[in-house]
Amino acid sequence: MFVGIGIPIPVLDADIAKRVSVSNSQIETSVLDYGSPGTPKLGQVTYEELQSGSIRIDGKKIRTAPVSSLARARKIADELKKWLMEGQFEVTKPVQLFPANTSLQSLKETDKSHD
Repeated sequence: MFVGIGIPIPVLDADIAKRVSVSNSQIETSVLDYGSPGTPKLGQVTYEELQSGSIRIDGKKIRTAPVSSLARARKIADELKKWLMEGQFEVTKPVQLFPANTSLQSLKETDKSHD
């Protein structure tokens, strides 16, 4: 199961707007093999390539699918904007900061019989 979180990013001036206005062709990520020891890197792709439905790794076409929904993200953004405009959602200081000395844990594959 994956859980998505909608976080409003306050765009307070032109500099912030410029920095958050990037296209999917400008965002790169690594393709990793979670099924192999050491999680080797298989390649580097852009989000645009991932959203196209397939990528090429070592000349082989690999199908891709999103873990998130752009349509839902836009719906959530519209709802947050509406709340802000109507004064129903106030931007405040963080209630709690994320822990400073933590790291992401890699996904562990489990036996199919446990699903």
